[in-house]
Amino acid sequence: MLEIFRTFINTHYKGKTGQRQVEAALELWEKHTRQKPYQVGISDVDSFVDEKLNAPERKDRLRPRALSLYLLYIAKFYEWLGDSKPESEKYVKLAKYIKEKSREVKPKKNAEPSSVDHHDVMKMLMEFTELSGRLLIRLLVFTNIPIGCLNNLEKRHIKNNEREYEMKCRGKSISGVLYSDTPDIIREYIEKKKLENEDKFLDISERHFENLIPDYAGKVGIEKRVTPRDLRKFAENPDLRNWLIEDYEEAKKNAKKEST
Repeated sequence: MLEIFRTFINTHYKGKTGQRQVEAALELWEKHTRQKPYQVGISDVDSFVDEKLNAPERKDRLRPRALSLYLLYIAKFYEWLGDSKPESEKYVKLAKYIKEKSREVKPKKNAEPSSVDHHDVMKMLMEFTELSGRLLIRLLVFTNIPIGCLNNLEKRHIKNNEREYEMKCRGKSISGVLYSDTPDIIREYIEKKKLENEDKFLDISERHFENLIPDYAGKVGIEKRVTPRDLRKFAENPDLRNWLIEDYEEAKKNAKKEST
């Protein structure tokens, strides 16, 4: 990483929340532009956005929300540069343009609803068999644990005979019910993984979730892209969740009858 990027990070983010994201944003920016900061122009911003949204390989792409955040960090770097360098007008102008691009790529709250529907989620619940995937799907669909807190869930957070959870995340206490067969999957998972009291269930990053869920969907024959947010909408809407639970429990009963 360029020394000037490191100076910016140490000045504003050293040891603070978000430091790793700032480092990641500036590393991607440096890798893309391959130029000194003062040589970069508006066309570099446009090509960076296009590359991160439309890269052929999924691992090279950023989701719009993450890209929007990274662009804000890059803009803050140029604002800082504008306060300390003679070419301040150029840097301030570039920072303003980067912020505009950040607003453009940020998902709108009133965006079109996902095409992932009740049938797709039922298919994932019924047909996906790998244990850690079954657990993650149910935590997304049948609990209100925020996506960014799922990787903090530990065995000790599961209460009342595995039917409830209580934990702290991002400075706030959260608790709730583990619906449907989630407690059964948790017991199976604890036994298989031999989890101790403070062992995490899913010690993986939120970005990793973004890659896992589409992979799970593909394995059960769902061709459309499925994201963690697509599954989360069923947990956040009580009507959708209760409808899903009823159909899922009925489907399990029918499957059990057919197997006997």
